[in-house]
Amino acid sequence: MLQMLHSECTFCKNTTEGSSADWNKVLAETPGYVVVPSKGALVPGWLLVISKRHYLCAGALPLREFGALEDAINIAKEMVTRHFGAATVFEHGPQRYGTSLGCGIDHLHMHVAPLGFKLTDAVESLIPETKWESLVQLSDLARLHRFGFAYGLVQDHTGGTVWCRPQAGIRQMFRQAIANKIGTPEQFDYAIYPHLANVIHTIELLKLGA
Repeated sequence: MLQMLHSECTFCKNTTEGSSADWNKVLAETPGYVVVPSKGALVPGWLLVISKRHYLCAGALPLREFGALEDAINIAKEMVTRHFGAATVFEHGPQRYGTSLGCGIDHLHMHVAPLGFKLTDAVESLIPETKWESLVQLSDLARLHRFGFAYGLVQDHTGGTVWCRPQAGIRQMFRQAIANKIGTPEQFDYAIYPHLANVIHTIELLKLGA
């Protein structure tokens, strides 16, 4: 049962109606989350951890539900690390619906990807004025959200977790930073460049290793 059903939310529709797209193939599942390949995967092994219930972002979760989110993230991290390399976790955390930060999908989803570089450095190369602050634990996102902050969250393979206040008007901030770092800056937008070959490679390798 969805907490709320948003008629325009792609992830809500996939939960209730299903989808045959390769990037909606469920690779792992918990009671509250599914793990799927990411549409627009700029590198192979890029996964999404998607909430089955509708929340705007992780910061909108009730405190009691962060444990379940962390369990699902750890499953995705293990999958990525075992087959593709050390995993980086990140989230665009909008404060309200319909902003440029929300990646076009205002529904709780965490990115887990094998980047091979520090995402924080890549963001600073794109947006030099970015300032990072540490988070003691993931549930601290609830405090940020309650205080009215939009945020960008990064947890690298060492386990350190930081957040920043994103610059207004920049769409898909982390995707832009990653695309710039790997030399394909024009291909950051998942809606235009779904990178289906990387999605299929991810599915095939994870199925072989299952």
